[in-house]
Amino acid sequence: MSDNNLISKEPTNAVENLLSEILTVLKSGQRKNKLWSIDDLVDYFQTSRSTVSRKIVSRPDFPVAIRIDGGVPRWKPSEVESWAERQREKRSIKK
Repeated sequence: MSDNNLISKEPTNAVENLLSEILTVLKSGQRKNKLWSIDDLVDYFQTSRSTVSRKIVSRPDFPVAIRIDGGVPRWKPSEVESWAERQREKRSIKK
């Protein structure tokens, strides 16, 4: 491989790396503003869908779901995370 080929590929790799980093930052920002679905709650609580539905979402103190035009329920991540933290604090006090 000639030196010209190496030189021409280096900027491309640098640009690709930069674009990949920008994409990662953008995706993380979008995630913060996204409303969570049941599947997102399953991922967050690391439990089954049925447990989330029967034992978590159904609790009276769990954040109220948002339904746009009567659609599927969604939750604000910050409210869910705050609720989960309060539950952890309650458990640590009882011990």
